[in-house]
Amino acid sequence: MGSEFSFLHFAIVLDKKDNSKKRTLTVIPLTSKQKSGRFPLGKEIFNQTITIINSRIEENEDKHRRIQQNINKITNEIADLVNDFLDAIIENNCDYKEELKQFKISDDEEDRFETNNLLKELTKYVEKNNHLEYSDELLPKFNEQLELMANESKNLSKDASQLNKETLDLQKVIDIYQGYNKNSYVRLTDVTTISKFRIKRLNRFDSSGKIQLSSEQMKVISDELMKLYIS
Repeated sequence: MGSEFSFLHFAIVLDKKDNSKKRTLTVIPLTSKQKSGRFPLGKEIFNQTITIINSRIEENEDKHRRIQQNINKITNEIADLVNDFLDAIIENNCDYKEELKQFKISDDEEDRFETNNLLKELTKYVEKNNHLEYSDELLPKFNEQLELMANESKNLSKDASQLNKETLDLQKVIDIYQGYNKNSYVRLTDVTTISKFRIKRLNRFDSSGKIQLSSEQMKVISDELMKLYIS
């Protein structure tokens, strides 16, 4: 005890209680190699990690689906807003009915996703044909509603992008841990203390610090340590 390892190791923390002022932890290192004086743990530790992170990925994917549904809903609402705006203009500009109808957005899914492009073309057309007749409040009201919807969609898209990034980081942890997903053994003769400053994590989603062995496993390890150091 008291010495520290030169290389990174996975380890089991033995301290039952900890506080922020304490600068060290007592640990037992793990290895994938079976030798005398080593206690088998199987794949429990890495299986726990992968299970926890897979669960988080599933949660993210579910959130992403809901966000995308909301984005699609807003896209449809914008399309309906554009069509209502067009109907209001056509009502007072029958001579331009055929020209204006080209900006109508159908219920076809592909057309709905082309709403932004059609909207840009419509805006240019209205600005160019300033002789079109419509009420003074129509265009400002349309622009106000459109801006609110567009901002909401933009914020949702940012949330979706963030979830995608998180999912990639989570998958990175899984990919690395799967490489270590072998039978693990506790190095009973190598109980040691380490500085908390030497604890490393793959990224903020590495859940290794949250994994716990069962009370039965910890009891067996405790019994083995008692035999080794006290008996």
